[in-house]
Amino acid sequence: MPGSFPTQREADSSGTSDSLPLTAFTRSTPPQEDVNHHNVSLIDLAPPWCFGDTVCARNSAVFRDRQYSVSKYHEPFNLAKMNDRCKERGGYLLQIDDRKEQKFVARWLHYSPGVGPIYTGITDEGSEGRFYTYNDKKPAKYLKWRWWQPDNWYGEHCVTISLRGLNDLRCTRRGRYVCEIRVKV
Repeated sequence: MPGSFPTQREADSSGTSDSLPLTAFTRSTPPQEDVNHHNVSLIDLAPPWCFGDTVCARNSAVFRDRQYSVSKYHEPFNLAKMNDRCKERGGYLLQIDDRKEQKFVARWLHYSPGVGPIYTGITDEGSEGRFYTYNDKKPAKYLKWRWWQPDNWYGEHCVTISLRGLNDLRCTRRGRYVCEIRVKV
């Protein structure tokens, strides 16, 4: 694990001097100094990296007025089914509004335990090359793609997120997905 955990400033490079460190919790939720002074593996870290006094569930994080939760298990992806699961929790599949949000979510997921593709709620299913958010059917607001993407290789219509950017992938591949929930701050 390189250095320290990312800060809000790294995700939100607005240039202000009041960046807040992201707080990591282990299963027993010790104070931050315990995490910094002990050898804790990434598997022992239970994301979230939450700000201030915010209490988040395992595998979730808060940025601005949104809480993000990543599914625990890899399973065949299905836009309708996964979006319904997010709706049951009061949210929807991840929609990326701007560069800062994409960067924050990608970094949080990078430091989270688990491997494999992580799906968003962005797709071009039924409208090749015109990407929209599945939840509200509006054009996607921000798309920072990986190099040479999107390529629609063998009918890729769903979008995954990583540190390198977005990638189009077949909607039926196994993976995890991110739910986005608006919260009051």
